[in-house]
Amino acid sequence: MARASASGRWSRWPGRWPADAVETLETDVLIVGAGAAGLYAAAQAAAVGLGVVVVEASELLGGSTAADTGQLWLPGTEHGAKFGGPDRPADIRAHLDAILGAPSAASSAARRDAFAETSAAVGAWLDAHQVGLGVVRGKPDFHPEAPQARRSGRVVAAAPFDKKLLGPLADRLRGSDYALEIMPRSPRGLVAAASALGHRLLNPTKDVVLGGAALSGRLLLEATRLGAKVWPSTQLTGLVSRDGRVTGAEVLREGRPLQVQAHGGVILACGGFEGNADWRREHLPLPTDASWTTGLATNTGAGMRAAVAVGGRLVEMGEAWWTVVARFDDVTYRMTSERSLPHGIIVDRAGDRFFDEAGPAPEAGRALYARNRRVRAIPAYLILDHRHRQRYRLGPWLPGSTPRADADGVVKATSLAELATELKIDQAGLLGTVVRFNGLAAKGRDSDFGRGASIVDRSQGDPTSRRNPCLGTLEKSPYWAVPVYPGDSGTKGGLLTDADARVLDAEGRPLPGLYAVAGTAASLFVGTSPGVGAALASALVDAHRAVAQLAASDEHADAGQRRNPGGRGGSIGLG
Repeated sequence: MARASASGRWSRWPGRWPADAVETLETDVLIVGAGAAGLYAAAQAAAVGLGVVVVEASELLGGSTAADTGQLWLPGTEHGAKFGGPDRPADIRAHLDAILGAPSAASSAARRDAFAETSAAVGAWLDAHQVGLGVVRGKPDFHPEAPQARRSGRVVAAAPFDKKLLGPLADRLRGSDYALEIMPRSPRGLVAAASALGHRLLNPTKDVVLGGAALSGRLLLEATRLGAKVWPSTQLTGLVSRDGRVTGAEVLREGRPLQVQAHGGVILACGGFEGNADWRREHLPLPTDASWTTGLATNTGAGMRAAVAVGGRLVEMGEAWWTVVARFDDVTYRMTSERSLPHGIIVDRAGDRFFDEAGPAPEAGRALYARNRRVRAIPAYLILDHRHRQRYRLGPWLPGSTPRADADGVVKATSLAELATELKIDQAGLLGTVVRFNGLAAKGRDSDFGRGASIVDRSQGDPTSRRNPCLGTLEKSPYWAVPVYPGDSGTKGGLLTDADARVLDAEGRPLPGLYAVAGTAASLFVGTSPGVGAALASALVDAHRAVAQLAASDEHADAGQRRNPGGRGGSIGLG
């Protein structure tokens, strides 16, 4: 078990607190961040007998995952095998090489191998610990043309979870209602969406949660059940190192300083820098704004700064998990289904279309930046006709409901010419674009950008639109225009790590005792994404390997038996 004792050591706070008011706590593993990856690492470490302390800067637990869909691109699971046969590591690696290209510092051959060889083990661990994984139907890989791509079976999600099981921690679980967004775009999905609406009516207290809240809740329950200590409202202020090894961290717990000595190591799982306006302007393409992320405002790069101070290296800082977003009532929404469904297009200030609106999120987000280098396209405008508003959701607005046309830049007009005038975009350009698009939509084939031609596009379309689920004319008044931006669901740049999530220094050597996962580490998936949920899946894979590396050390295993005698013990498989 972790144990606390008085200590006068607190080098960063000289004279601020009396020596006898500063505590030092000892444990085997310190995990910074209580998102899904941090909680997974905590549960896994506690399950093999290690003492675990998890510190979380926010008062809420579950991280950005708990406020999202919670889907994982996790190839190789037994669940996925039912949809296309065994998914072997060699097949997964071949697919990654095809879409990622030549290896790089962050996307090294060793990290690709590690993901391919470990994803099945992550799925098996989650199944063994009652997470209740199931395949999300109708979610193909983002690159169906690449070798070893699959049409279905690689995207999984957790079963619904009753957060009352968390007891006093139930109110600490972050959440959001993504029930409709996570439903597949298929006839069965329409039934599921109706079921989700029924779930809302029958669950007015929202105790039963879905998606990312369900995954995070189940991991939090398992971690605490196995003895991990979880501290919300505890901020990381720095790492402690001795003789070249990271031995713990300095934190503020509810405003009081504390030093946590971690004999096994420290795992940084505290997100990227999407909430840091200064770092966004310094590293990401311009223009950018912290309000354009669907990630957490509290993700400001604290873990990265702490690791750099002890020798860590940052790479790929210009990368993010791009997507197209809109803002309604100061809340950011991904426009994934809205831009993919019939009776809508996205145009620039010249009134022109410039990409496949139904394409994968990373390509769609980058398309706005690429276009903006030639024609002003930030913001671009999502143009909708009356049928889109009657049939489909728009951010928080359910079908048939009416957004306030004077709020958030939303414009409503009785004609396209009036809409162009209100937006101050080229009227002739918009009218010409709509005339051409309507002709293509009537034929069911977008010869300009291929919208609806791929299985990825069609998975986000309307299954009742038989000719092309992503195409429909714009000719029914009134018309709507919504400003859209190149947003993100988190940043990809971060600490350079090896195949076991060990943080590397400028010479590529591991920093003993320090690991980074999730948004704190540079993403394996540089330049693209293999599918929905890739960020979350790679975060859990890295967490799995980090704990396996810790548990493999005889010294740490012995320490774990001393500090957590009630642990279950056991081993962690890698594949």
